[in-house]
Amino acid sequence: MDNVWIADLRADWNSAPLRYLPRFRDGSMILDVLVQYPIPIPAYEKILDHRDLYHGQAPTMEHIVADLILAKHEDLNIVDQEIGHGTQSHKEQVLVSMWTAAYASSENSNVKLFTVPDIPFHPDGSGKCGIGLVKRFLEFAVTDTDTADGSWSSSFCPPGAITDLHWDYHGGSQIILGISTKKLWLFWPPTEKNLAWWRKHNLRPTSSSTTLEAIHNLEGLTVLYQRGRQAFFMSPFHIHAVLTFEVSAHSGTPVWDYNTWKDTARRMTEWEVAWAWDYFENGHSCTDGVQALQYLLHAMERWDKLHKKLVKKKCVSKEDLVEFGNWVKIYLKKVEQNLVSMES
Repeated sequence: MDNVWIADLRADWNSAPLRYLPRFRDGSMILDVLVQYPIPIPAYEKILDHRDLYHGQAPTMEHIVADLILAKHEDLNIVDQEIGHGTQSHKEQVLVSMWTAAYASSENSNVKLFTVPDIPFHPDGSGKCGIGLVKRFLEFAVTDTDTADGSWSSSFCPPGAITDLHWDYHGGSQIILGISTKKLWLFWPPTEKNLAWWRKHNLRPTSSSTTLEAIHNLEGLTVLYQRGRQAFFMSPFHIHAVLTFEVSAHSGTPVWDYNTWKDTARRMTEWEVAWAWDYFENGHSCTDGVQALQYLLHAMERWDKLHKKLVKKKCVSKEDLVEFGNWVKIYLKKVEQNLVSMES
């Protein structure tokens, strides 16, 4: 396998309407570098069969639009693509940007792009679908709500949108379900080399230049060309960026999974606790350190819930449960103590 197939995506990006949108040059530079990547870029492997993922009904684009319309404005983080962070824009502007972007036909189109990365399910929107994870996903895991329904939300993006480099839940994995998608995802694992580079970027705004720097400097890059209803599993603390080619939406829910704890989350939680405590050496403020610890406190409370669940089920060896329980106890206390110390 080589990277020639990415040239087809680059051709799409260089065509109307994408070439007339605000982040055309950013995406074009990223795709150019990917096409010229010195080795074949492996495909992301943690793909899920959406037909074996959930019970209930998967949301449609109509449900996602209903969630957006019915959401309270204060519950939405509307991102202006030109400036790269949340704005005081309104959801009506989001909907308008979806179709004006899709029909942009000149370089003077003045189209504004807005994305909403986290739209909560509304009872009269996607909440009607009654979606929940199948039991096998929760045998060794808990959700935000301690039920199979989980804590679902959706991301809604216009064509030409770029989600700049970041990572999501601090400790939790994610189940991502495509609703209607045409996206290119770039993933980097949290290796020692990648984390040394990420120290200065953690909790900071990033841009396309950060993504280009990552492509050149980080290891373990994998890619996923997500189309339609394709679903996948995202392990915690994976650094990623996304290019959107058509109006796209996906839904997802976080899960705190014991096997992922053993593989990744334990090591990364310890790394992030140390990062928060050494915020000054990492070029960050005390506020950044407090924010990281607040995220981690939520994660530690979920790990504590999971430990109690596994003790009741007796589905993990006694030795492993003792190790897991001791770690939860130590790090829950450490996060709480550090948070009190930094907030005082």
